[in-house]
Amino acid sequence: MKTRLLTSITREHFARWGTLARVVGLIATLVSPASAVSTSSACACPTSGTSACTISNLIPADASSTCDPTLLDTDGFLDENIIIDGNTFVRSIDLSGLRRLGGELVFRDSRFVTKLEAVNLVETTGGVRIEGSIEADDFTQLIEMPELRIVGGSFAVVGQTHVSFTALDVSSLETVNGYFNISGNTNLKSLNITSLHAVAGRELQINDNHAELAVRANCGVEAEGLVNGVVTDLNARASSTFTHNSVSYCSLCTLDHAYSWDNDLSRSVYGATLGSSTLRAFNSSYSCGSNLDADGFLNENLTLIVERNYDLTYDLSALKHIAGDLEFFYRGDNSYGYAPLTSSQCNTTSTPTVSSLLGDPRNVSVNIQNLEHVDGALKVRRMSADETRTRRRVCTSNIP
Repeated sequence: MKTRLLTSITREHFARWGTLARVVGLIATLVSPASAVSTSSACACPTSGTSACTISNLIPADASSTCDPTLLDTDGFLDENIIIDGNTFVRSIDLSGLRRLGGELVFRDSRFVTKLEAVNLVETTGGVRIEGSIEADDFTQLIEMPELRIVGGSFAVVGQTHVSFTALDVSSLETVNGYFNISGNTNLKSLNITSLHAVAGRELQINDNHAELAVRANCGVEAEGLVNGVVTDLNARASSTFTHNSVSYCSLCTLDHAYSWDNDLSRSVYGATLGSSTLRAFNSSYSCGSNLDADGFLNENLTLIVERNYDLTYDLSALKHIAGDLEFFYRGDNSYGYAPLTSSQCNTTSTPTVSSLLGDPRNVSVNIQNLEHVDGALKVRRMSADETRTRRRVCTSNIP
């Protein structure tokens, strides 16, 4: 089995990357002294036959390995390392079906692979390390791990140089138990790490990527900054680097306004049902890159315009936790003259209800009965029909 130490990579190897010389020191940290690669079996991609590498055609990495891909169980667990190192034969890697990996996933110096996909992977016991080729053009254009949540070791994507590798979305990634390293990716302009909240015990390095790199980060750490918010060790914080052109924590979403008629209940259904309708950016100034997850968590701000009309229902019952602000605009006809919100409603420190804040707008219901926590603020505004002026004061209350 190959146990090549990356610490042997010299600064000259990165001469073609110009200003990326600092990547050398960062990549040197990619080897854990307790790496499972050197102590147990490993699977690799084929070097003949088909150029597509999948779970079913994985082979032993060397004579000492006993890789058996048929051991992937019905829950998608494979108790192996997967090491693709220096493979110049395969053109694509698709690890569909793999949900949990008992070892680490390493992809390095395999320059002709155009895409690496592990679309079902949720958790690894070891690290996930994706490293570009050395002193050669790299053809990797797509790295896709949309469900990855927990990495038991370190997570790194370094040295990717293809002109089409411009975006990396690991927006489900929550916990990395080693270091986090996104460096030396020449054309990387977009990085989505909106769920990342813990880099445990090691440093975070995001540097030497494209000069225009925009980062979407966990809005829950906005006040502290990304490094202070996610790196758990104080010494590791001091040695972390975060270089970017811009960083966005919470953006602003709203719901597509769908209209339908419920014959059984004889009512109009306007607005949307969170979880089934598409969230979209509130306007062109925002991006809204998140979706409501299975646990009812939304990592965004959310604004809903509540229309005054007959028999309208807004169903937000799937929403349980919102990381940003939750804001309701009640927009009605001036002629109805609803009573203003009271001082006690605006100043309450108890958990407010939507009905207590909105009052009882004519035949309009907002179902939000499962909301448990708002990290930001709950805001309610009453507006005139043409939205040219605010009719009532803004009432803001934090939900404990």
